Amino acid sequence: MNAEIFAVAASITVVFVYLTYFKQVARDESIPNPATWIIWLVVNLLNAATYFLVVSGDHWKSLITVITSSCVIGIFLYTLSRGKFAKIQLTEKVCLGLALAVGMFWQTTNNARVSNLMLQLVFVISFIPTATGLWRGNLKERWHPWGLAVLAYLFQICSLLSDFDNNWIALAYPVVNGVLGNGSIALLSIIKKPRLE
Repeated sequence: MNAEIFAVAASITVVFVYLTYFKQVARDESIPNPATWIIWLVVNLLNAATYFLVVSGDHWKSLITVITSSCVIGIFLYTLSRGKFAKIQLTEKVCLGLALAVGMFWQTTNNARVSNLMLQLVFVISFIPTATGLWRGNLKERWHPWGLAVLAYLFQICSLLSDFDNNWIALAYPVVNGVLGNGSIALLSIIKKPRLE
């Protein structure tokens, strides 16, 4: 029961993450990096499918991936329609190619566990363009949605640990993407804030 409560808390929190971020984009308080969002669009869809298998078909534990995918699609389409993306670079196109390669690997091998682990590496790569843009001052982000995302994924980790079955692969997604990835952007947003305003 605790695992389900934490899973629902994670999923509800992630909705607030994307609502907060959407508001910032609409007000021009954030300039999304196109590579990050294109990669997230592809990777989140693949991640939702493979993560469901990694958590042995547990709908509650995989709920956060479905909600995240839906929110990423919504923000991506909104941002694309408004032309609010920063410029895309060659290295970012390579990152997208890697995400597509993982998808092809999963389709040819049918190995969801290895594919999901590979997707976590793509998630790490997907944060690099945004982190670099923040560091150089080419992008702007507020820390709030990124920090809130860390909280959502901490709830997800609690959900997994509440009835832990030694499935360490299931922890890779919330730790790598949720805590490390989002946490690094939140931290950079705080550090670089004076240069952006």
